[in-house]
Amino acid sequence: MDKSVTSNFDSLEAAEAYVLNHPQDYDVLIALSRFYFDVERFSEAVETLEKSDRCDPLGQDFQTIQNAMQLGDYSRARDCAVKMLEKKPSHPRAVYTLHHLYRRQGEHEESLKVLGEALAIRPAHILLRQEFIRACEDCGLFEQAVKEARKLIKIEKNFSTYWVFMNVCLRYGLYQDLLDVADAATEAAQNNQIKLGELQLLCGHAWRITGHKDKAIQSYQSCLKHQPQNGAAWWALADLKTYAFTQNERETLQRLSNQSDFHPLQKCQALFALARSYEDDADLQRAMSAYHQANACHPANPFNSTSFEQAIDRITKAFSPETLSIQADKTSKDVTPIFILGLPRSGSTLIEQILASHSHVEGTLELLALPSVKREAHRLCVRNYDGHYLDKISLLQADLLASLGHSYLEKAEFFRKEKAPYFIDKLPHNFEHVGLIHKILPHAIIIDARRNPMDCGYSLYKQYFSAGSGFSYNLQSIGAYYKGYLKLMDHWDAHIPGKVVRFQYEALVRNPTIIIRELLSLIGLSFEESCLNFHKNDRAVRTASSEQVRQPIYSKSFGAWQSVENYLAPLKNSLGEETLDRFKSYLSG
Repeated sequence: MDKSVTSNFDSLEAAEAYVLNHPQDYDVLIALSRFYFDVERFSEAVETLEKSDRCDPLGQDFQTIQNAMQLGDYSRARDCAVKMLEKKPSHPRAVYTLHHLYRRQGEHEESLKVLGEALAIRPAHILLRQEFIRACEDCGLFEQAVKEARKLIKIEKNFSTYWVFMNVCLRYGLYQDLLDVADAATEAAQNNQIKLGELQLLCGHAWRITGHKDKAIQSYQSCLKHQPQNGAAWWALADLKTYAFTQNERETLQRLSNQSDFHPLQKCQALFALARSYEDDADLQRAMSAYHQANACHPANPFNSTSFEQAIDRITKAFSPETLSIQADKTSKDVTPIFILGLPRSGSTLIEQILASHSHVEGTLELLALPSVKREAHRLCVRNYDGHYLDKISLLQADLLASLGHSYLEKAEFFRKEKAPYFIDKLPHNFEHVGLIHKILPHAIIIDARRNPMDCGYSLYKQYFSAGSGFSYNLQSIGAYYKGYLKLMDHWDAHIPGKVVRFQYEALVRNPTIIIRELLSLIGLSFEESCLNFHKNDRAVRTASSEQVRQPIYSKSFGAWQSVENYLAPLKNSLGEETLDRFKSYLSG
């Protein structure tokens, strides 16, 4: 903003007096809004800024941007937005356009910068604040994202701001904070049935994660009263794995699954729930038929096994023995991260629960810290060596690797509430980043949670994932993904032997006491009885296994694939005999 505008007024009162006689003065309205914001008269700050938008002098310029965007002429849209900012610095529509274009190109730091500069002048702009929170998350600034979300609901209390805040809380484990504002958000929903349903679904997730199953069920059922077609709520009930649908509920699910006008994603979730109910009744034929339908109607982009195989080959080529030999030399050993990785549905949550029951270990979340640091490494490679991360990672020397290690620990610090000497990062797909972990965090412990491919594949196929597992909706793709995972893990074992601790789910089921003791010993922890009684740990658990890990170890899922073997031929054929032979001793129950 032109500073000369604000310099014309030495007080809020002076700006107010001027606006009384010049109610359409765009620049002065922005200045007045900022005055209001500075003295925490937030509602007036927001209202005044909205008035400035209604007398926007650059409306025609923005129309040019919209036309360019519709035609896919992003270069023209960007140029127009830049020219708008030259005329009116911090213009929100120009800023939003640049933010959108930067985000589309993965230039998240640039997005954060342009949004931050605009908010310095228009601090009461709610939409830009919401986008700023998203930009913070894109940049791995998780703690700042939470702070900004708290600020958002202080500035304006409406359904939209509460919704943003509650979702941020859910993502970063602030479940009580989410529940604390639920009543206010409900009031702000003004009896809108869709909004009320979504709120109850969100609260149900928070109750479930924190171990309050009855309250979770009440919330999910309340969601369905407001939104009978909410497939996510139907699936959430089924995914508790302890909830029995009534006959009326099952008939509703059957009716929904046959509706031609049902949203594909909602229908997919309802079908997964229906399949689970059939499975609970041991009606495996109807269950598998419903699972096939559920997976077939999932709108995820088709998994490309060839592209995935090429990506695995590129990783193995990039992380050669020579590249892996260069490591950080200044990483702090005050705290030790434990990475639990592998494929989903392989027992990783169980391992996490066992270890988090130890007095020296803290469980956190499936952290996005390492993917964020990997993106930092890519930016370093582009900036310093003009090349892609995988092409130039070998050129990063010990000092830069150490800085990346410190960045990871700083990002993870926000999630370490207990400050125990060990903490767990349980993001399954981090198996792709074992080489990076080895290089930037030499003292880190890496655990590969592994389960035989038939049980693992069958379990994946029966699970609806909200994101991140697009391969799991096709049996052949699951087999291809499993083989790619094995190939990469074999590479790490060959070139950094001993770095990865292998943990076989079936071995734990057979000999829990022995395996748990061995696991603790490999990590360097003394045995504690609490690790055997992990199911008594009341910590928050947010994965699909949240209910199972609150029970003692059981073996009913061991060899479960055999009961539906004739339905799993595409998985078996995709895996191939060579892969299956590696797990002969673990395939049968």
